[in-house]
Formats: sequence, C-alpha cells, structure tokens
Amino acid sequence: MKRTLIAGSIAALLTTAAVAEERQGYGYYVGGQIGHAEMDSDHRHESGNEVLRGTLFGGQFGIQPFSNEHWELRLRVEQAELDVDNISDDETAWWYAMDALYKFNNDFNYVFVGPHYEDFDNGSQPGAHLGLGARYHLTDDWALIGEVQGLFGFDDSTTDFIASVGLQYFFGAQGNPKVAMVDDDQDGVANEMDKCPTTPIGHSVDADGCTQFFEQAIVKQVTILFAHDDATVPTTYYQNVADIAEFMEQHPQLKIVVEGHTSLVGSTAYNQKLSERRAQAVRHLLVERYGIAAERVSALGHGETQPLVTPETSTEDAAANRRIEVEMSANKRVAATASSANSEL
Repeated sequence: MKRTLIAGSIAALLTTAAVAEERQGYGYYVGGQIGHAEMDSDHRHESGNEVLRGTLFGGQFGIQPFSNEHWELRLRVEQAELDVDNISDDETAWWYAMDALYKFNNDFNYVFVGPHYEDFDNGSQPGAHLGLGARYHLTDDWALIGEVQGLFGFDDSTTDFIASVGLQYFFGAQGNPKVAMVDDDQDGVANEMDKCPTTPIGHSVDADGCTQFFEQAIVKQVTILFAHDDATVPTTYYQNVADIAEFMEQHPQLKIVVEGHTSLVGSTAYNQKLSERRAQAVRHLLVERYGIAAERVSALGHGETQPLVTPETSTEDAAANRRIEVEMSANKRVAATASSANSEL
C-alpha cells in the first residue's frame, strides 16, 4: 500500500513536470520544513503506551501550473521521533503526502488537501489531510511559509495535528510565477487596485491609478496702443480686449489692473489724466461689451512716468509709449505625463 501511494505520487508529479517543460509555463520549488506533531491518543507504542508528540523535519517538491496561477501540486515527506507516555523510548513516524494547494488573498494564503500515508514503528495506514498556510516572499526565488494541518487516518480513525514553518526556493522556466496583471487603462496599476480605471493613456498616476496633477503658472500680457492725445480704444485692438476677457473667463477668480501710459508730449498733469482715461476706456469695454464683472477690473493711470521707450526721440517712440498694459497670471491644473515629468528634471 505504502509503495503504491509513494510511486503513484511521484509518477503524477513527474508527469505534470514533463508537461510543464513542454509548455514552458511552469515553475518549480523545493523546500524544507520543521514543525511540531500532536498525536491522537489512539496511536500506541509497541509497549501499549500512548504516543504523544514530537518535532518533525521534512522536505517538499512543488509545481506551479501557469495555466491557472492559483493552483499548485506538491509532494512532501516528513519524519519525526515521537515521545511515548511514561517511557524513554521514541516512536519513529514517517508521512508521505501529496498536496493540491489553492492560493488566495493575493497568493499570500493558501489551503491544501490531499492523501497521505503514515508509517509508524507500530503500524501504518493511509489517510487524508486538510491544511491552511501562508507564504511570504523574501525575494522572487526565496519564500518563508507557515502551515497548520489536520490529518485523519482511515484504518484507526485517528486525528492528528501538525504545525510547521519552512523555507522554499523557486526555480524553473518561469521562476516564481506572478499573477498576470489585468490593466485595461495601461497605467501600471492592476484593475483590482485601480480607483480610476479609465485614466487616459500617457498620464502619470499615483498608487491608486489616478492621474497626478501639478500647478502650471500661466502669464499673459496684452498691450493696446492709442492715437496721439486720444483715449478711444482703436477698433483694430478690440481683439486684444477680447483676449483679456477670454483669459478672465477661463480663470474666474482672477482680478486685473488696466494700466494706462502716455508719451512725453504735453504737461505732466495732462498726461496723468489722459493715461487714466485710456485705462478706463479699456475697463469700460471689458465690462460693457464682454460682460466682465466690474469689481474684477481696476483702472490705473501712470501718466508719462513709465515710458516704454526712452529717450523719446521720434514719432515711433511716442507711439510706443501711448498705451495701456495688462499683465495677467494664473495657475492651471495640468495632468502630469511622462514627458512633463522628464522636463521637470
């Protein structure tokens, strides 16, 4: 019976391994474990005394099918010297087990079930077992495991318990197989973890898969020129006024100051008043023609105190100084992309 079970288990694993090599989709692992076995009171030593408990050592060989990453097959061999009640003699025990493992909780936990054969000094029997385990990967190739299991012996109706810890080493065509990540929006965050599942391709994302943003400063300057001794906005500059209005509509919290200037021709007092009228003329257009709220626009005259061109020696110089200026700045929330991230380095 024992030889048949062991031979059948090894044959099954080797057959699966052969298929695995053909498909190039399987990983393998070997490992060792140490644990504690607590025995059913029906286990008896040849003296008739109860077999109690003991420390066990074992080895294992496993296969991970790539076709279904949640399942594994494993062969274990474990041996223990068990204490016997009231005598110094030990009971030697061997377990030969075949496991089918199912992984869950992001493959951190697993359950396993399968047949086993237990061979004691004072008897042997087939059985079945059910267990729960946890695996923690130290690296892609090495992992720590912890397991608890219950073992039921068919012939003597015994129920035993084993707790163990171990170390596993992964190798083979796939090494330590990873769960195939489904990432529909291709942002590097798996669907099951993605809180923003429709992120546009190319956006930089955070750990939740949501677009990252940064504040981009936007500065816009507009200049409007006036005729000599005139505060009427030329119709040719209405588009400039429209540009100011459009920018303010895009940034509804923005307030601006329209600053008026003059050339150096004329008296200082007169030019001060003229610059104020020019600033007010642009403000009036923004409010009356383009619907900008009056409290968002201020007018300020600088007269001839801030010439753009100095010294003013020609009619062209004077024309450049007869102006209003509006400088606007705002922050725009911009989606971060790979190219924008690189440009900031």
